[in-house]
Amino acid sequence: MKRANYFFLVAALVLVPGVICARDSAGPEGVIVDTILVKVFTQDGVELVTQSCLDRAPLDGRPRTLDDLIFEILIYRDAVLRFKIVIEEKVVDDYIDSFKQANRLTDEQVKQMFTEAGYTYSEGREQFRIMHTVAQMIDFRVRSRVIIPEREIIAYLQEQPEFIPTTYVIERAFVPVTDDDREQMRKQIDAFVRTGQGVADLVWEAFPTLTVDELSADKRHLTQLAVRQVADPVAHADGFELFRLAEKTEGRERTLEERHNEIVAILRQPKYEELMTAYKKELYDAATIVYS
Repeated sequence: MKRANYFFLVAALVLVPGVICARDSAGPEGVIVDTILVKVFTQDGVELVTQSCLDRAPLDGRPRTLDDLIFEILIYRDAVLRFKIVIEEKVVDDYIDSFKQANRLTDEQVKQMFTEAGYTYSEGREQFRIMHTVAQMIDFRVRSRVIIPEREIIAYLQEQPEFIPTTYVIERAFVPVTDDDREQMRKQIDAFVRTGQGVADLVWEAFPTLTVDELSADKRHLTQLAVRQVADPVAHADGFELFRLAEKTEGRERTLEERHNEIVAILRQPKYEELMTAYKKELYDAATIVYS
């Protein structure tokens, strides 16, 4: 491997004030030798991306490629050096507190998380500062510029309608019989199906609300009944099974109010990606990326 691919951390810290991925610890001789993967040159200086930077796990848990790391560096430098964004210690404290609450972590567990990811405590705090700064810049340069006009939302609704299907509640009752009273009970049940009278003390149990597609094939004919109408009985060895349509909720098209937020999310995604790609190109065009 070429000698140029190695550097002393002390030199890196001198060359690159504000470097965001160098370690703040040192080896036995007070220096660390690492492999340089990329040199990122901008108008404000140079940033060295090392193998150790890439190896350490991001604290947000998302996989990170070398390109992701370079982009993060460029965003951070854009924020700090161009827009003079300064994240105070109190903001970092609040950001860590929000992270702890969201993940139900204690202070000790956060410190342990830093250690397991390969960070000292001060490095871990700095990573949270970077994460917060990068998020702010993406909000400022990308998300805030994603505006979806109401006419586009309405047009999408009309072009991509969604329907809520008709739903049914089917109820079941069972009438036990013996061989001796089967014929007589059958006559009473037939009269009950026609008139709703003639059988007392029926206990109806309801099935879950279902669409016609969710009903078994032998029950789909029940959707053709009028509400409260009882279907012809089903004979069993020990009695008769009765079904009736208890409720029917007609299907309808989902309204703009119901779909507004999800449509906005759908329409935002390609515009977000377009603006993010443009921002990335802007940063890359303004820098010189040298891969070792």
